[in-house]
Amino acid sequence: RFAAEMSLPYAIGCAMARGRITFDSFEDTARGDSEILAAAAKVEVLGDPELDRQSRFESFTGVAVEIETSTGERVQAKRDAPHGSPGDPFTETELRLKFEGNAARVLSSPEIRKLLGLLDDLEALPDVAAVARAMYSSTSRA
Repeated sequence: RFAAEMSLPYAIGCAMARGRITFDSFEDTARGDSEILAAAAKVEVLGDPELDRQSRFESFTGVAVEIETSTGERVQAKRDAPHGSPGDPFTETELRLKFEGNAARVLSSPEIRKLLGLLDDLEALPDVAAVARAMYSSTSRA
């Protein structure tokens, strides 16, 4: 699992094959998925000296990507910061979707709704211990 989590070709292969990367992307079934592995095998990672210099001074670095299609066309894109980082923050909707997806690994849908309700009104809570209690699953799915 750790090797897949640290593998840029594997992560890009997941994104190419499934359209996104989630915790489930690193489970045994995904790590053995032939479509993901075939996509990952097509990825070549090359260093960029400018981005390497940037990474020495900033906690989040950008990325430049070039994709060569099966017809030989080259498509390039660059981001100055990872989406979801302070340099390119999630929208409220994206943040909620990511939270819900991650929380669903250990909480039921009603538990997630309750926790989000508490977090939405955090400033008005007389005791934040209610948030901590809401993070504990009554179904013990972890």
